[in-house]
Amino acid sequence: MQFTLLLPLFVAALGQLGHGAPAVDDRLLVQIPSVDGMSAFTDAWADVCTLWPPFNTNGLPNPGMSLVSSLVEPGDFSGNNADTEAKVVCTWTDGTKLIPITPDVANFIGATLL
Repeated sequence: MQFTLLLPLFVAALGQLGHGAPAVDDRLLVQIPSVDGMSAFTDAWADVCTLWPPFNTNGLPNPGMSLVSSLVEPGDFSGNNADTEAKVVCTWTDGTKLIPITPDVANFIGATLL
């Protein structure tokens, strides 16, 4: 009988073990430039993010700098407007902290933050 009473508490406690800090979603929603298709925008994003001049010289990351994430996901957060909007991220690290440059890259390639 005592086991039956404690079992729900044990199961509830186990369920909480998998819940650490909430995930961080650094994606920003942008409207892609009207002259670009999604494929061209995705290519431009990858090029500019990975070769961002403050962190990169002659195609190689500067010492201590590493690209963490370069991402383009077509569509808004509801999955709509996949031809005109995208969720984007561009983040680097200096080894001690994350350096998000998503707005800078978006501005550079003519995307509009929404």
